[in-house]
Amino acid sequence: MSDRRADRELEEFLKRSPALELEQVEPPRELDHIVLTRAREALEEDADTPADVPPYRTLRWAIPFGLTATLVITIALVTVLKATHAPAQFTAADLTARRPQPARSAPAQPPRDKAEWLAAIRALRAAGKVREADAQWAAFVAAYPETGAALKAADKAQAGAPPR
Repeated sequence: MSDRRADRELEEFLKRSPALELEQVEPPRELDHIVLTRAREALEEDADTPADVPPYRTLRWAIPFGLTATLVITIALVTVLKATHAPAQFTAADLTARRPQPARSAPAQPPRDKAEWLAAIRALRAAGKVREADAQWAAFVAAYPETGAALKAADKAQAGAPPR
């Protein structure tokens, strides 16, 4: 009921009010002049503000939050990459199983003389055949354990490292 009553009151007010004429589309010139003058003044005031003032205010927590998020993501990525690219863990048994073995097809027969065999090993190393030289050295040490140990000690004393 109150809605109908309010609607009637509004209609009566609009009929009585001489200020509201529906034919007049534009505002009065005085009102238009006042609005335009205030808008120009507001634009001039904005032009007077210093240029070093940022147009927006940064949030206090934005920079620390961004740095923290970057740090967390970096640590997570490094951890994942480290876990997926971790070097394989070997035991002593794995290392001895991977030691180069002499060829199985033809058993390695040592040359007649120890000095001749050592010269052959050095020649293999000089030719760049390191794997073959290592295999021959392992066979030499197996055939002559006392000589191999003595040569290792002598080479270590001279060069600071065991022969390869």
